[in-house]
Amino acid sequence: MRTPSGGHRVLVDDVAAGEVVAPQDAVELVVSHLNQLAVAHTAGRLLLHAGVVERAGRAVVIVGPSGRGKSTLTAALVLAGFAYLTDEVAAIDPSSGWIDAFPKPLSLSTATRDLLGLDRGPGAGHETPGTKHPVAPATLGTTSRGGRLDLLVLLEDPDPTAPALAGGAPPEGSPALTGFLALLEQTFAETMAVPDALEHL
Repeated sequence: MRTPSGGHRVLVDDVAAGEVVAPQDAVELVVSHLNQLAVAHTAGRLLLHAGVVERAGRAVVIVGPSGRGKSTLTAALVLAGFAYLTDEVAAIDPSSGWIDAFPKPLSLSTATRDLLGLDRGPGAGHETPGTKHPVAPATLGTTSRGGRLDLLVLLEDPDPTAPALAGGAPPEGSPALTGFLALLEQTFAETMAVPDALEHL
């Protein structure tokens, strides 16, 4: 819905979900809302903020906070022949390790599209740096219906002096503990409703 100020108001069930200036921002807001709905209605799964690709039924889960390169690595692996499952939510069955597909468009920045040699499409050259736009998985390669967890990659900060966690200095202890705590930061709260969720993680 267009607003008097020239922006766009996004409505969900006739309730305002937000107001944006550019139409592509409205698309991003709708996709974000759909992601939240998907997470809220995926009971019984371990839910990680992650990209997932699959080959021969074996899934690679790439976990990391926004801006760490999760979507870039996911897209590069699809271009290299892996099948795409998601770049947003890894929904893992705790008993079997099966990961359901959530094949939403990948959200890639102009810099990432340039790095991977992807066509920027209409409006190229007039984008704000850092702006992300949806890229259909089919433009990169194939999609998958799911796969069994085989490898989990936890993206770290490239600066070894940077805090490992948002809350401060890296925790004392083993690399496994540090990795586990970083994994928890990328775990959706709904995961904790799964019986023995921490043990599964």
